[in-house]
Amino acid sequence: MVAKILIVLNLILAVAVMGAAGAYLNSAENWKKQYRDTKDRLEKEIVELRDRNTKTQSSLDEANRGKAAAITAKDTAEVAMKQAADANAVLQKKLDDLVASNQTTAAKMADLETGLRQAREQNDKLLGEKKTADDDRRAAMEAKNAAETEQKRLQNEVDNLTGMLDAAQKNGAALAEANEALSSENIQWRTKYPGGIGAASVPVKGMVLASDPKSDIYLISVGTKDQVKVGDELTVYRGDQFVAVVVVDKVFDDKASVMTKREGGKPMKKDGMDIRQGDKVATVY
Repeated sequence: MVAKILIVLNLILAVAVMGAAGAYLNSAENWKKQYRDTKDRLEKEIVELRDRNTKTQSSLDEANRGKAAAITAKDTAEVAMKQAADANAVLQKKLDDLVASNQTTAAKMADLETGLRQAREQNDKLLGEKKTADDDRRAAMEAKNAAETEQKRLQNEVDNLTGMLDAAQKNGAALAEANEALSSENIQWRTKYPGGIGAASVPVKGMVLASDPKSDIYLISVGTKDQVKVGDELTVYRGDQFVAVVVVDKVFDDKASVMTKREGGKPMKKDGMDIRQGDKVATVY
């Protein structure tokens, strides 16, 4: 029984071993295939990794070069930063000096503004004084002009008065001479016409029969028959125009001689006109 069991067990074991061996062999084939696949895949990955490594190495070399350049740039930048720091320090000092100078300048500006304000006030004051002075000067000039005008007017009046005085003196002298001549003439007239001269006592009308202006002797057409007498004054006219005043010098029966009456030595006749034959004569009233 035990032998059978053992046989059965052996058989079972044999079957199990054979199954295990089959499974193992099957697994071995699978493993080989998996190994080949894995190997191919790994070899491919190795190639890829080598390519990537090459690229990575190139990148690393480039990175190293960049790093070196960066280090150089860093060193240069540090030098530049140091120089900038030094320059900044210098600029800061200059800025401090400038701030101090600006403060001084601000103080000076304040002083200048104060001085400017005072100067403006002084200028305004001077402008006011100048305006007042200009007004005074203008008023003085107007007064001067008025005074000069008045002086000229007075001088003109003085000159006119002087001229008038000179003329009056000359006229006085002339009047004195004329008066003396008139006195002499009056003496002559009184001697010649002791009865005096004047208008005729009766109305008389006649005409000039003859005329001699150079000798101032004229013959008229009226005489004693017309009651004309020596010393009678008659008017000579031409149409409606006055010519002269005459005085009877000699009387005849129907005629009389006359001469131009004079006053102040001047003949009483119209300027530019002489007594002519044919002029009318009439009594003066």
